[in-house]
Amino acid sequence: MLATTIKKWEQELVQQGLQQGVQQGLQQGVFKGKREGLQEGIIKGKIETALKLKQKGMSIVEIAEVTGLGIEEIQKL
Repeated sequence: MLATTIKKWEQELVQQGLQQGVQQGLQQGVFKGKREGLQEGIIKGKIETALKLKQKGMSIVEIAEVTGLGIEEIQKL
């Protein structure tokens, strides 16, 4: 009887541990995804700004200073 109860508790604890691990993994995945998405959005915004400035005739060097993008990257736009 005692052995059965202990085995049941052990299984419950393992299940709880697995659930906590999955939950923690999901939270970390969501956080990482949001962070990466934000970074991609920032870069996309810089590229869009650089393209508009280039179309307006601003120099590549000035665009690089304003946006923080590399000169080569701006030249490719």
